[in-house]
Amino acid sequence: MRRAASMGATLVAVVLFAACGEADREAFPLATREPASNPGGNDAIVLGVLEVDLDRGCVWLGLEGLRYPVVWPTGATAEREPFVVHLPGDVEARPGDHVSGAGGYLPTPPDRPDPCSETGEVALFNHDSRIEVEPAE
Repeated sequence: MRRAASMGATLVAVVLFAACGEADREAFPLATREPASNPGGNDAIVLGVLEVDLDRGCVWLGLEGLRYPVVWPTGATAEREPFVVHLPGDVEARPGDHVSGAGGYLPTPPDRPDPCSETGEVALFNHDSRIEVEPAE
């Protein structure tokens, strides 16, 4: 009986530890597309190197010396530490990774200025875009 109680306590401790690990992951807010916002999407390719400034809350794709705030496809989420973007299809992107997918570069709406915008444009993935990630070397 004593051995069963000890094993039960160990199992409870393992379950609690595992649950705490999940709860400790802090979500990082991402701008994402809603399916109804543009069902047809755009025909360009959005691409660049993933960059992030956790203090400012900015996520960019860097391309040719410019940085564009990113609007991710529907279902994308992110974690703060270590920073990672979780994309549909079990794809993950980390800072330094090369990211590409269908979408376009659109002007930042004048009535909703983006504090992360450096170019006046955002990199906008289509809501259902399949994102490809090439890990940083």
